[in-house]
Amino acid sequence: MGKRMIGKLRSAITRKPAAIFLAACALLTVPPFASRGFELFRVPEITAYILIHSVRRDCAPLFPFANGLALLLLAGVLFRGALFYRPFSLFLSAAYLLAGILQNVSVSDRYGFSVTVSILIVALLTAGLWLREFLTDGRAVQPRADPRRLFALLPFALLALWQPVHPETRLPDLQLRYFLSSGSSLTFCMLTIVSLSVMIYRFPEVDGLLLFVSATFGLLIGIGNLWLEFLYQPDLFWVGVLHIPLVGLSVVGLLLSHREI
Repeated sequence: MGKRMIGKLRSAITRKPAAIFLAACALLTVPPFASRGFELFRVPEITAYILIHSVRRDCAPLFPFANGLALLLLAGVLFRGALFYRPFSLFLSAAYLLAGILQNVSVSDRYGFSVTVSILIVALLTAGLWLREFLTDGRAVQPRADPRRLFALLPFALLALWQPVHPETRLPDLQLRYFLSSGSSLTFCMLTIVSLSVMIYRFPEVDGLLLFVSATFGLLIGIGNLWLEFLYQPDLFWVGVLHIPLVGLSVVGLLLSHREI
């Protein structure tokens, strides 16, 4: 009975991609929580502060392991998909879970204990969808090789994992050590660039709902980041440049997946 009800609910939702998109928009309007100094008209400032001063900064020892594993699984799923797709799905589920917690929680004198509630929920939902992909995987096959698609998408995934940003100045810093030390594999936006690159490469050997939801969240959060980093805090312009692929890949993902769900 429970499985039947869930199946009917999923069927009703997936027949209405516009409803999913509107629900995602509504979810992202949920304001952050701050135990100190919260004022509604300062929501953009509070959100930016939490993301920049999150507890993720204290987890640098995890970064080389997470980024190294992400690079290994990315190479595996692109070139040996039948063997690596399920481990890649499980990694993304765990990485989104960690990113959601570490990137969206902050403890500071300015705002006390604070959380970007909307993005945390988005990350946890995405983690759940990738866990479902791991548990119910029926697409662990290698799609037909298409070198043009691979060479078009691989640079975006590698740039996201590299994330060549100086941690203090937020300006370009092209040192190759950031492939391991950037911690990009524990950030929602860079993870989504990687996952969208893989799903678009493998299309149509992907779950349409997963691609649509990922692209929807990626587009909305990507646009929010471009506004934040180009207009609200223009000193973060280089971080904004690195988010442009998120918006572009999300648009492609929406166009591809719309007819699949």
